[in-house]
Amino acid sequence: MGSSFLDLITPSDGAFTAVNIHSNLKVWNQALEILRLDPKEQAKYKPKNRKRLPHDERANYMLKQSKFTKKKGRRAAYTNHQYTKEGMQSYEAMKGGWEALFRDQVRFEKLEVVWERGVE
Repeated sequence: MGSSFLDLITPSDGAFTAVNIHSNLKVWNQALEILRLDPKEQAKYKPKNRKRLPHDERANYMLKQSKFTKKKGRRAAYTNHQYTKEGMQSYEAMKGGWEALFRDQVRFEKLEVVWERGVE
């Protein structure tokens, strides 16, 4: 009782969330753009239809990939992370920033105040 959500998370949680948002922003934005298109244009994004397009037009309909993850088989998702080297470096840098924030009592208390305002 009396605890904030920020008391429940760790610097690692914050870094993980930030890296995943940063990694997938282009993918999510493209998905939203596709949803705003008329159904005929949306159909061009389906893999079976992209293959039929002329080579120069095909690039416009290629689905974006996450920035910091690599595609692996389903088994790999359960056994280890899928971050690229750049993704792990970004995670470590963000984790360091979150750790510094958690150690700085004044900044952390300001973050708690802002968080509580947003929750209300």
